[in-house]
Amino acid sequence: MAVMSTKKTGTNITSWEYYIVGKKDWNRYENILLVETQSSTSIFTDTQGKNTSKEVFSNKTPIKLLKNESYNINGKVHAKVQIGRVIGFLPINKLSKPPRNTTEKEDIALQNLNEAIAERNTGKKGVCVLVKNKGKVVFTFMDVIGGRTFKGTPKADFSLINSKKQEVCFISHKDGGGAKAYQQYVSLTGGAQDNVNQHPIVKDFLSRLTMELDEITKYKKRPMRIIPFNSIVGISLMNYSIWGNDYIKNRNFGKEHCNFIAQGTPKLIEANPRDKPKDCGIAYELQFSEGIEISGDVSHFKTGGYEPVIFGRYSSNRKFYVNNVTYNDVRILIAPKILVGSSGYEV
Repeated sequence: MAVMSTKKTGTNITSWEYYIVGKKDWNRYENILLVETQSSTSIFTDTQGKNTSKEVFSNKTPIKLLKNESYNINGKVHAKVQIGRVIGFLPINKLSKPPRNTTEKEDIALQNLNEAIAERNTGKKGVCVLVKNKGKVVFTFMDVIGGRTFKGTPKADFSLINSKKQEVCFISHKDGGGAKAYQQYVSLTGGAQDNVNQHPIVKDFLSRLTMELDEITKYKKRPMRIIPFNSIVGISLMNYSIWGNDYIKNRNFGKEHCNFIAQGTPKLIEANPRDKPKDCGIAYELQFSEGIEISGDVSHFKTGGYEPVIFGRYSSNRKFYVNNVTYNDVRILIAPKILVGSSGYEV
């Protein structure tokens, strides 16, 4: 069973410690957890473990999490919960893990950014946010009061908004951890009528891929093509893949064309007075722990495993299309080269 006492993947701590204990955003899990037990269970109603509830609770009973603290009762870690009208303490080995959240890292980054803006927005009139690239200010966003996420799966994960609730900046966020943390620049099928799927490099690669199907589906190989930096057509595919299908140099920013990609944890620092616009009070520079990559500047993606590669890999129920013919069990990605791995070969 998937319970809070198990170790979080890739860490040496329990899921309970990873998601809940001492976390500012613990209340996102307040009303989504369940009792996870093979047989009905009661709960302690005191922290000494002397009294138990008269009621028993079956598997998948919803709970309300009341605290982001651990309670050691009889040598076991417990969570303070409410189940129905009963308030008490449930051992974390009977507390479900949260359901998988594909936007968890982006949600946390946005919450951290909102908290940083709120702390500085003392006059409730918004703050001035600067973004720099190679030492120069490239974006100035006035009157920023916070950020908000988008529904669906656009290129941008969240935006900055001003006091009129207008979106003034569009951000694609990646978790910290180098090139591997990017996971992908874009997933495609060849079927959509957009700048990535109909790009000549993509169409040529997909046509070539139809002759490599056994290598992918039977032998789990990953045919690939490195997108060239030394051609206009290669750079155009990078721009569409990395910053969005609506990419136009220096304009047309929106959900499908991000101002920048930000990696890691956000922070706001007081800007250099020389960078401050005249009509700003105090200006803040927005930084991320692993950097900001500005739309149209592909220099970051030339090294370090970030190099964009188009490749196919086995994935059941995925499809791609060439000349109105459907090919099954193959997923097509443009992703950092480091993700292709040892099974990759050029076609």
